[in-house]
Amino acid sequence: MMGAKRVLVINIGWEQSSLLRNLLERDCELFGIHYDDTWNRDIKFTDVLICDLWDVSTVLKYCQKNKT
Repeated sequence: MMGAKRVLVINIGWEQSSLLRNLLERDCELFGIHYDDTWNRDIKFTDVLICDLWDVSTVLKYCQKNKT
């Protein structure tokens, strides 16, 4: 996906399905962060981090690593 917009979505459960599908239709490259392994696997993510959502240090490192 060269040149695609990179979008980070935090908390990627079923509640975000319409948002995620909309972003994919717009050719966005999706990165996700979720609190456990129950995230929406119907959506194609480039990468997903499972962590405590309040762990700001880990979230920031993930953002820097993926340039999101």
